[in-house]
Amino acid sequence: MRIFIGIQLNEEVKHSLAIFQSHIKSASIKGNFSRKENFHLTICFIGEVEEGKLVHLEEQLRKTLSDCSSFRIESGNPGVFEKKSGMIAWVGIKENFKLEEIYKKTKQAIAAAKFPVEERDYIPHITMGRKIRFAENAKDWTNNMPTFSEMIDAITIFQSHQVNGLLTYTPLIEIKL
Repeated sequence: MRIFIGIQLNEEVKHSLAIFQSHIKSASIKGNFSRKENFHLTICFIGEVEEGKLVHLEEQLRKTLSDCSSFRIESGNPGVFEKKSGMIAWVGIKENFKLEEIYKKTKQAIAAAKFPVEERDYIPHITMGRKIRFAENAKDWTNNMPTFSEMIDAITIFQSHQVNGLLTYTPLIEIKL
């Protein structure tokens, strides 16, 4: 199974992101847009994992994060990652010491569980869409940027898979902070 570790967002935040996403859609000529149900904040991507090995990862996460407490995230600036196949548009998260601590400890737990750890800069963001091509005369899609704040009290191990032909992120294990 394909997994990643992330943060679930509440329905109010997902709703405001979906409204913002509609502005991105109207400014683009094509793209693969994230479904509202899939909006989340990724902490670490892991990839393919045998189901039986998930228990060890969960144990390491619980142990490593046991001294972490809940924290608040706030929306930051929108941005894009440019790829050959098109842009990835996202909503950033304001710089946050607690989130950075959770990220570092999560990487430690992944390594302790003997899974490969991604080695790249962590840019906390919520993906709005991939493979986006903006129209030449598109209005500035960064207008109408949502502002939100949410208290985070858990991280989640998600499974990324297809359900009835749709990419779906299913929460598997929640780890309270």
